[in-house]
Amino acid sequence: MKKLYRLFRRKGIYYVEDAQGKQQSLRTRDLVEAQALCAARNEAARMPSLNMAIGHAYLSASDPLMPTRTWAVAMTAVQETGRPSSRVRKARAFRAACFDRIRAKPIAATIGADFIAVIEAGGRSANLFARALHNYALKAGWLVRPVLAAKHWPVLSNSPRRGISEAEHKVLLSKERDAEWCLYLRFLWESGCSQSDGAMMTSQSVDWEAGVLHFRRQKLQENSEPVCLVIGARLQSLLDDLPQVGPLFPRLRLMTAENRAGHFQRLCAAAAVKGITLHCYRYAWAERAARAGYPMRWAKAALGHKSTAVHLAYAKKAGPTCPSLEEFEDRITQLPNADQSKKDRVPESLS
Repeated sequence: MKKLYRLFRRKGIYYVEDAQGKQQSLRTRDLVEAQALCAARNEAARMPSLNMAIGHAYLSASDPLMPTRTWAVAMTAVQETGRPSSRVRKARAFRAACFDRIRAKPIAATIGADFIAVIEAGGRSANLFARALHNYALKAGWLVRPVLAAKHWPVLSNSPRRGISEAEHKVLLSKERDAEWCLYLRFLWESGCSQSDGAMMTSQSVDWEAGVLHFRRQKLQENSEPVCLVIGARLQSLLDDLPQVGPLFPRLRLMTAENRAGHFQRLCAAAAVKGITLHCYRYAWAERAARAGYPMRWAKAALGHKSTAVHLAYAKKAGPTCPSLEEFEDRITQLPNADQSKKDRVPESLS
């Protein structure tokens, strides 16, 4: 039977060349080792199914389930990690039709083309969750080696995020007919809290005597530091219109985050506002704080950010607002002529 690979040497290094003329270095100068490697390649090309069976036999010795374990098992394992909200999001992502391409496929028999097909069918979301799935299987020892090298994964394209402008905020309020929703949007604008934290706010979060709004972010641990924000005039006027006892937004707290997001998107469509979500109110608060010269340590505390990098990502669209040159020119007094100032000086000994 004709061999697929042939062996040759160049400058002391042994290479193999396939039938299509593609050459690859064996990275050895030893003839015996090179012959063994070339023979292994020819054997693998001649009987791929047999080699797969042999490989499964070796794998079964260390992990009996490895040859038959499918990606469905890995998906279930990944879904069981993280916060409850993250688990729901992962389960919803893995139910997508694009993951059907690998759901019943054994992990040990997966090739890079399988993941590429999933990502091409599912887009950015599939890319994100396919990476998480692949990395989990690799760390768990269910994959012998990466299916795709890091540089071969399709690039994750980040959608641009920005804060809601004041003009957009006013347009949304003018289009919203529900009074509770208007108060809710105004509250997000003034407090900068997340949509879930704002919807779950109660009167217990308002310290009327101290004039402070304090609450713990739901996504953080219970022992985390609460967010404390002094109640300004605009926020005070808004709180006066909200219930003084119990939940501040009784109907909105009963809605899921997805339902609130859906309502907001319909409102944006009616107002012809594009490219924003409810979460963009947090970006808007961070950008407004940066433009106003609000100290970063206070802005981080007000938004509940632990990481400076995360906070800078929220406020990056603010940009520097440079004062006019006239303001600084007006502050400079006319300096006296240097030569004249020397003549006007009187030695202390003569005075």
